[in-house]
Amino acid sequence: MKKSSKEKTACIYSDALYAAAKEGGHLQEVRKDVDTLRDILKVDADLLKAIASPLMTPQEQKTVLTLLGEKAKLQRETLQCLELMGKSGKLGDAVLMMKDFAHLCCQNNHIVEVTVETVKKLSSSQDKKLQEVLERRLNSKVALDYHVNPNILGGLRIQYGTYLVDASLDHKLNCLENVMKGK
Repeated sequence: MKKSSKEKTACIYSDALYAAAKEGGHLQEVRKDVDTLRDILKVDADLLKAIASPLMTPQEQKTVLTLLGEKAKLQRETLQCLELMGKSGKLGDAVLMMKDFAHLCCQNNHIVEVTVETVKKLSSSQDKKLQEVLERRLNSKVALDYHVNPNILGGLRIQYGTYLVDASLDHKLNCLENVMKGK
């Protein structure tokens, strides 16, 4: 699949961040930074739009990023990458960069990336149990990326690589509907 120019740009920054974090010996910490930032942006999607806005001066942008870095206790490498993206007008691609960085970390550590869709957030015990089951089934460590999707009505959808396990109530109802229609 051909990458868009935004995805290519994000890859360049994520590669640079990965190299800097590895060289600085802070790869695990930067990975935690990326996870923290992704969580923050899931809750407040408009935050990045505001910071990346062309109406914000480079100095204002740097000030906001510095405050965010202090509050989230970001590593120097993470903050420098975001500041560099801001200077070059690419901060709007930060979500793509963080996604690619997480992918690089998983790939280089032989961790299977698994996307899980649920109707509501899982409890910590459900999360732990799901992770254990998937690690046993896939015979590998897994990195779970959760998405809440009320449209699935119940159950869950699990995707890894090209595989999709759809155990959602929505899917089961659609299958039942097709059977009843004679399809």
